[in-house]
Formats: sequence, structure tokens, C-alpha cells
Amino acid sequence: MPTTTTTTLAKTALPKLPSKLPPKTSLPLPPPLQTSSRGTPFERAVWALTYQIPPGSFSTYALLAAHLKSSPR
Repeated sequence: MPTTTTTTLAKTALPKLPSKLPPKTSLPLPPPLQTSSRGTPFERAVWALTYQIPPGSFSTYALLAAHLKSSPR
């Protein structure tokens, strides 16, 4: 349960926050990782799959593991 201090701080800070989030910007992404000489085959597969997640999206360890026919470690 929030304390009075927490509630007061939230009520004070909330009006100061911007009413809208800034527009979505497109940041340049780095080139794909050059993993040919590093990591195990499994690690390289994880890196390649992780790089395919679009900016602003998310995934879970369980979903990635299922895609790789593995399990979260």
C-alpha cells in the first residue's frame, strides 16, 4: 500500500510529466553481429534470433527457446 509520502510525490510529479510521449524516432541500428568466429553454434543462433526482434518489440526467453527448440537456461 502506498505511503502518504509516495502518494504526495506522485501527485506532485504527475502534472510535470509531458502530456504525450515524444514521437517515435528511428534510430540507426548497428550492422548484424559478426559471429562467425565467436560463440557456440547455439549462441550464434540465439544472437541471430535476437537481432530479428524489431525495434520497440519484445520477446521472452521462453519464446526464443521454443523457436530454437530448446528451453530457457
